[in-house]
Amino acid sequence: MSENSFLRQELAPTAETIHAALGDKTLWYEGLLAATPDFEPEWLYHGKKYGWKLKVHDGAKALFELTLIESGFRVSIAVREGELETLRGNPATAACLSSLPPLGKAGWGLRIEVTDADAFHKALLLVQAVAEIRRQE
Repeated sequence: MSENSFLRQELAPTAETIHAALGDKTLWYEGLLAATPDFEPEWLYHGKKYGWKLKVHDGAKALFELTLIESGFRVSIAVREGELETLRGNPATAACLSSLPPLGKAGWGLRIEVTDADAFHKALLLVQAVAEIRRQE
């Protein structure tokens, strides 16, 4: 079973239901969106197994996906090999990467469970860094 708080298609996330699910963690959710104003947020339904996810994208590629879970939210960032090397070359983002679970081989997926302030700051730093790399392309 998925940890997604919004599995049912007929219960699309709204500002009210997001706030009800996240409580005081809503500020972190809003902070991630505010940090990426030139990327478009779009809620998409991925079927009854995966539910609703927020895709934040530039039209061509997702910057990150966000899934609301019981304890907060999960941020998933797919990075290209060159982007990963740039992140590893920056001391601040390299420290964030070293604190995350090992990367899988497919898609260089970074996953951060945002359940506390430290995790939020790591997610924010990585999202902003990847967004800046993509803006320069």
